[in-house]
Amino acid sequence: MTGTLAVRGLSVSFGGLLAVENVDLDVALDSVTGLIGPNGAGKTTTIDALCGFVAAHGTVMLGSRRLEGLEPHERARAGLARTFQSIELFDDLTVAENVQVAASIGHWWSTLLDLVAPFRSSRRVDVARLLELVGVPDLAAERPQALSHGQRRLVSVARALATGPRLLLLDEPAAGLDPNETVALAGLLRRLPATGVGVLLVDHDMSLVLDVCRDLVVLDVGSVIASGPTATVASDPAVTAAYLGNAT
Repeated sequence: MTGTLAVRGLSVSFGGLLAVENVDLDVALDSVTGLIGPNGAGKTTTIDALCGFVAAHGTVMLGSRRLEGLEPHERARAGLARTFQSIELFDDLTVAENVQVAASIGHWWSTLLDLVAPFRSSRRVDVARLLELVGVPDLAAERPQALSHGQRRLVSVARALATGPRLLLLDEPAAGLDPNETVALAGLLRRLPATGVGVLLVDHDMSLVLDVCRDLVVLDVGSVIASGPTATVASDPAVTAAYLGNAT
């Protein structure tokens, strides 16, 4: 059994503003699930809450592990990985080093170990395989400054995969990609579940979303207005109204 990410009653407030309200969400870890909605719907805030970057109420279960109350690095160790809309790569490292550094999982005793064994090895990952997987196999020795925006975004996906996640949360991964890079990303998203990595995808490229997602969850003004199989949700009048407005 692959398990799920099961979220119940997720709510996030900023002062008096309720940004996410009682969101229920199920993401099978053997598939790609889309989290969509118009601008301002609460998609990124939901991802931030799942990863522990903002305070939230509700329960978050990854398989049998409860995640609410855990710090972001603890949730990462439990199997959650994410990308961000803003791409933060280390410009003084090569692409390969940027990917490898994500595999270095620190603990409270890591600083002491660094003092007595400064050249100890961190957990190694097959960087070449990950760069091949995301479609940029020839960029290992390049510095981020030499990459296009789309290439940087794909490297950020490889870096997230280097943590060995059970679930990968992607926030606008197709933003800035050219058509060839988008095709490569779609192929990657289709392959990931077979490697044991589920995906929760947030993106405004609806062609990509409809192509790769088995299920969709739609947010509008912080609340779920539809969820289920992609074809069913995409034809829901409430979803059309949320994106296009009601005709008068």
